Amino acid sequence: MSRLSSLASKLPDGRLARRAVAVGAPALVSKVSVSLWGVVMIFVIRRLSEESYAGYAVTRSFLTLGAVFGGSFLMQGLMKFAAEGSGLREHRIVNAAAYLATASSVLIGALFFLLAGLGDRFYSDLDIESLLRLVGVLIFAKVMVAIPNSVLLARHRTARVMVSDLTNQLLSVVLIVFLLLGRRLHCAEQVLAAQLLSHAAALGVSYCLAHKEMKLALGTTLRNVRELMSFSVYSLGTSLAYRFYTQVDLMMLGKLASPPEVAAYGACRTLAGFLQTVNEAGHVVLLPLVSRMWTSGRRKEILRRLGQAIGILTLLLLPVVAVMSTRPVWVLNTIYGGKYNAGWPVLVALSLLVLIRPVLTMFSTACSGAGKPSICFQSVLVSSSVNVVLNLLLIPRLGGLGAAIATICAIIVGTAVTTRKFMSYWRSGVPEECGRPEP
Repeated sequence: MSRLSSLASKLPDGRLARRAVAVGAPALVSKVSVSLWGVVMIFVIRRLSEESYAGYAVTRSFLTLGAVFGGSFLMQGLMKFAAEGSGLREHRIVNAAAYLATASSVLIGALFFLLAGLGDRFYSDLDIESLLRLVGVLIFAKVMVAIPNSVLLARHRTARVMVSDLTNQLLSVVLIVFLLLGRRLHCAEQVLAAQLLSHAAALGVSYCLAHKEMKLALGTTLRNVRELMSFSVYSLGTSLAYRFYTQVDLMMLGKLASPPEVAAYGACRTLAGFLQTVNEAGHVVLLPLVSRMWTSGRRKEILRRLGQAIGILTLLLLPVVAVMSTRPVWVLNTIYGGKYNAGWPVLVALSLLVLIRPVLTMFSTACSGAGKPSICFQSVLVSSSVNVVLNLLLIPRLGGLGAAIATICAIIVGTAVTTRKFMSYWRSGVPEECGRPEP
């Protein structure tokens, strides 16, 4: 990191560049650490039966959606308001987010636990009842870890978040490797149990590192709750629609396709998911930065930072995407031992999709940071509708490839809508409450 800092100091804005490196490098390590789990999942996929992994892949989609309802939609609002300052107002809004997220995670987790049998009957070809119960508990654990980590990210304490993330990822990796080496890994329930234990450990680490940044004793007020929810209601819609249209492919495949086809699609998505962590690292760095620029009247700098972020992310992703899209059979054969070679068209489509995501991710982040989450909401409503319709049309004919094509089309539509609307808002001038969320 010291070498990167010295290079950054030679840039025209050396101080800002050094700060970006100091903040961005730990954030990138945090997100890339997820790749450790992805590597282990490759061996898990090879070990589990197609039916068992298909159940896991579908259940993971429900975990993603459940976490949104369980309180993760409040985290963007928490980060935005925490980044605006450290006064009484900001601390009480952070507390409101923490209280609401805790209550939501308990409620949604309990619903998953109690309604697991209904989900198992719906996916009659898959055995997922026990998996859904574990998902209910894991939703609570994920949201609890997200609260202190979001506060730290808003303060740009990314090095502390890195410690929590590494604890989470390394412990889950160690547990699964132990099961793999001892040939004790037999079902997907063991994988979710390992994740639950690692989240519990990360929860303790996160609160130890964030307790000085959080002032829960200050409480909150109804006014603070309303201010938070005026922003977060759009985040809920945006997050829910976004997660839905990025997970609907597996959820619909689980119902319309055979378990082997679902497993092959999930295996290809796991490989493409390695690259998505790079986009997520850019998001956690850019959101507080844009929020500060917008509230301090430095609006003209935002586009330059967006362009830099998109350029850096694309350069990081391009070499890997080139290999995955030009030699997909070799990649699948090397990683999965020939088990899912037939899914190579899906891998090509999903890897090319990765190159489109930086533009959408960065402009969506800019919308949230500028207090215009409604742009993201409108964009995702349009693109999610496109995705659902295309999935219904293409999955019965093309299977996994149809799901991948539908997702690509939806992302392209979402990118176009988000970019156009944000640029229009940016050119229109700064409103008086430029840094405040929309009523």
